[in-house]
Amino acid sequence: MDVGHYLWIAQHGYNPDNPSNAFYPLWPAILKISGISASPNAPAFAALTAFALWAWSMRRLYLWIQKRFGEPVAWSTLLVFLLLPSSIFFWVGFTESLFLALFVTYLTGLRSINRFPALAAAYSDESGHLFRFVSDTDPTISDSCRSEATLVREQ
Repeated sequence: MDVGHYLWIAQHGYNPDNPSNAFYPLWPAILKISGISASPNAPAFAALTAFALWAWSMRRLYLWIQKRFGEPVAWSTLLVFLLLPSSIFFWVGFTESLFLALFVTYLTGLRSINRFPALAAAYSDESGHLFRFVSDTDPTISDSCRSEATLVREQ
């Protein structure tokens, strides 16, 4: 499973000719900094951390959707997230919950006065394609926010 690779990178780093080198370093860095990778129960703690990130993301996403589109749409969104068979990946220590948290931070921060969290989340994505697509297609996002996000990505 991928969790083993992430924990290996957190404990030993990247080594030549290791299959774990195919994974990005953000999640292993979080596991190492938090001390989770040093625990004998590291896979369980990684899953708990992923679940906590998922729960935090769902709360923020629910509040953001409720404010913009109303409570029925917000509840429907949560229900879809819960019923999707692939939602298991948010709870088992994979990076999906981390990048969901980054995306929700980006999405909710686009219209705020302090846009630093949104820009930091956009910068942390490897490709930035999904974040750029959302900000380019949403007519309510200001041009100044788009230009700031573009400047951060180009540096």
